[in-house]
Amino acid sequence: MHDKYFIDESSEGQIKIADDIISRIALETAFKVDGVASARKDKGIFSYISESYGAAKTAKAKIDELRGHVDLYIAIDYGKNIIDVSTQVQDQVKEAIENMTDIEITEVNVHVTGLSIDARGKEEFKK
Repeated sequence: MHDKYFIDESSEGQIKIADDIISRIALETAFKVDGVASARKDKGIFSYISESYGAAKTAKAKIDELRGHVDLYIAIDYGKNIIDVSTQVQDQVKEAIENMTDIEITEVNVHVTGLSIDARGKEEFKK
């Protein structure tokens, strides 16, 4: 069971959104940005990690009252501009969470912790 909740009091009762749900929205949204490496559905997690260098993908949300922030730990595809991809992640994650929850997101901190290299990228990387 989730321990941390954002609670919205309404005239009809409470609406509880677990921090883990906010984190999941952030992570799913980040994976939709071109250049963010995501686990392939046809492979297990161990295959994915072995094909990525230092790839740790997770998200942590901290929500208080109607405001919060998110820390994302992602891997970027080799050859992509890290700053451009990270900025797109920040913008899209903030917009998705605010649209889905009405919670104001004050910060989206992107931590690039890995580099995903496909077969073509592996050849370039060896040069």
